[in-house]
Amino acid sequence: MRKLRNLSIFGLAFAVLAVTLMPVSTAKASGFDYLYEPFDELNFQPVDPDAYWWVTNSGEEGGYPMLWNDLNGNGSSVSIEKQGRWNSYADLSLLTTTTEGYYTNAEISETPSGFAYNQGKWNPEYRHPVLLRTKVRWDGDFNTDGSGDAIGSSGVWLWNSPMDYMTYEFYPIDAMGISWNNDGSALVPGLNSLVMQQDWPVHVGTPTVSDMGNWLNFTMLWNEDANGNQSVQQWVNGQYLGKVDLAAPIDEGLAVQIWHDNQTYNYEGVLLETPVEDQSFQVDYLAIVQL
Repeated sequence: MRKLRNLSIFGLAFAVLAVTLMPVSTAKASGFDYLYEPFDELNFQPVDPDAYWWVTNSGEEGGYPMLWNDLNGNGSSVSIEKQGRWNSYADLSLLTTTTEGYYTNAEISETPSGFAYNQGKWNPEYRHPVLLRTKVRWDGDFNTDGSGDAIGSSGVWLWNSPMDYMTYEFYPIDAMGISWNNDGSALVPGLNSLVMQQDWPVHVGTPTVSDMGNWLNFTMLWNEDANGNQSVQQWVNGQYLGKVDLAAPIDEGLAVQIWHDNQTYNYEGVLLETPVEDQSFQVDYLAIVQL
């Protein structure tokens, strides 16, 4: 992972060209924040106190809920895999050892989920939008409408990490990104680009995708105008999925959350299932720039 700050305007222009699918107006700022993660290796907290990412596996052990701040849990795993000689990607897997009825999750995040509500760093300012690009795919019986044997949910979001395990509170979700939910979900089943504000989906984009096993390119632009009004635009494989003008600005910083869990929200509560075969969510790279 390489994180660069305070580059010249020439570096800014190069970075924007490298991470954008569409033309973007660039502010003449003296510096900007930029995050690029190619997932060729994964250094993480708390194993390495200088690492950028948190890796967490949630699951069950001996009949009790457990958290592993490590690459493996009982029912899930996070790994770096190779594709060919040069390419690598992060693999977040749910395994058939997942215990039904217990929450199981594999995740990579900027902040320690459950202990970092409202502590993210990404939020636009006037003439300083946030631009995110990532490349993802799914391995297993995943279909774009949520059907198939795959279970749970997965995706890449910017969000406010709404759980607080210290106070046992769950705050309203503010989130935006790309995600998949199985067809039993009451929360936007299938493959979607999504913007959620205060627990409510305010924008849902449905991309035209033939095979979720192929790499998908996702782009998101989060902007703020001179009056403080915010908007979000999203693309998948260059297909424009629309723009939403937020009724009220998100005034908190959001953090990167990459996850794959066995959780399905339905109209009767939360269903926690066991996959019938190992399934995985994979991320080739992640790039964010605040212009």
